[in-house]
Amino acid sequence: MQHRLQFAALVWPIICLGALATSNATFAHTHGVPNGASPCQFEAWVVDADGKVNVRAAPSQKAFILGTLPAAIKHLGSPDEGATVTVIASKGDFFMIKTVDADKVERGGPAQKPDQIFRGRGWIHGSRLTFAIQRADGLRSAAAVKAPVTIRIRTQEPDGSGEPDAYVVRLHSCRGGKIEATLRTVRDKPLGRGWLITEVEKDNLAPVQICANQLTTCG
Repeated sequence: MQHRLQFAALVWPIICLGALATSNATFAHTHGVPNGASPCQFEAWVVDADGKVNVRAAPSQKAFILGTLPAAIKHLGSPDEGATVTVIASKGDFFMIKTVDADKVERGGPAQKPDQIFRGRGWIHGSRLTFAIQRADGLRSAAAVKAPVTIRIRTQEPDGSGEPDAYVVRLHSCRGGKIEATLRTVRDKPLGRGWLITEVEKDNLAPVQICANQLTTCG
């Protein structure tokens, strides 16, 4: 009887750990994001001062570096393009990516070889991600379509047909089609922090349209 109890004591933690691993794997397979992360989906490109961005195994600056991606050196007017990534979740100040488009990026300096570019899923800090704002009414005070616009984004054309006079300098979090970001004007003046609402609202239009095309607009 004592041997049976000892065997059960050894096996039970293994069964529990196995069930937990299965549960986590099932969640990841079904939802595409790990437990504790906020799911979303949008495209962005990567930026960094030295032309490369680290992709980490977990949402932490201390997490293992899985690989690197070619990055645009500056947010605006960079001679180098950055890899385009699909963001699927956020946790803390980090964003989880699942796909990478980096093979055809234009580089002014040395380019990474294709086999040196990271592929797959990993985490990137929000200060290393950006996108263009194609159309916008402004930054909202909360992650809700009905939340008030607290910071207006000016368009370059009086009739509103031009691109907004703003760009993303840092991403903070995301929830579905809602993205929390800090913006600056193209003249590099701070605009502030708030929520960009990209979800379809009515007539197939959203308050904000973003674009991850670094050379032209998304149309």
